[in-house]
Amino acid sequence: HLRNENQMLWLYRGANGVKTGYTDAAGRCLVSGAKKDGLQLVAVVLDSVYMWNDSIKLLDYGFAHVEPDTIVHEGDTVGYASVAGGTGRKLPLKVAETLTLAKLKGEGEAYKTRIEADGLRAPIKEGDVVGRLVVERGGMEVASTDLLAGADVTRRSFFLTVWNFLRSLVKG
Repeated sequence: HLRNENQMLWLYRGANGVKTGYTDAAGRCLVSGAKKDGLQLVAVVLDSVYMWNDSIKLLDYGFAHVEPDTIVHEGDTVGYASVAGGTGRKLPLKVAETLTLAKLKGEGEAYKTRIEADGLRAPIKEGDVVGRLVVERGGMEVASTDLLAGADVTRRSFFLTVWNFLRSLVKG
């Protein structure tokens, strides 16, 4: 027989935790979480006589005013990078995981992305971690995911290196 003090688990649809508590300084406290339509919200109530009702109101307000914003999906190609010592073609950069963040309903683009994938050298195997995709809001980093190599890049042979050098002399 298990007993849980967090009544939110059966009072609120989608509730998935988190913790009840009490301290002299903060009084009766509740940190509650709920997930709905792919969006996870957390409400924190301190020194509240009506902590269950207050938490429900906070979560209802959050779900009424916030929506999920999927920035990228796992496997999306988000850019290309040069690889030193490679065979010359650009390396596709793929995101390792789906990133979904919250934004206010009706708000336009809330986030900007930036690719960090510098100093790549051959050889590279498809699936190797080669950088990061950084998500920013207001100039602050709010999330990131690994960037994976979307293809193999072999090391350029000595013959091909000499050949490319000679071709550049003829063109130049």
